[in-house]
Amino acid sequence: MEHSIVAWLVIGGAVGWISGLSVHGLGWLVDVVAGMLGGCIGGAVSCALHMSWGGPLLSMIITALLGAIIVLAVLQRLRRA
Repeated sequence: MEHSIVAWLVIGGAVGWISGLSVHGLGWLVDVVAGMLGGCIGGAVSCALHMSWGGPLLSMIITALLGAIIVLAVLQRLRRA
């Protein structure tokens, strides 16, 4: 499953904003950037491990959502420390 970096950034940004709403993010801009980062990292990991959930678009959304939530959780943890 190969997708362009632009697709991961766009979907990651949108999902980052949504995940920021669900985990009480750090502000919309940080949430979007964290989503982009999480989407790219999640995309690279899922491609390397040949993991897929459903169709291509659904798989990208799920992967970006999981990556964004993990990145936001790490950022929140670092902010508290």
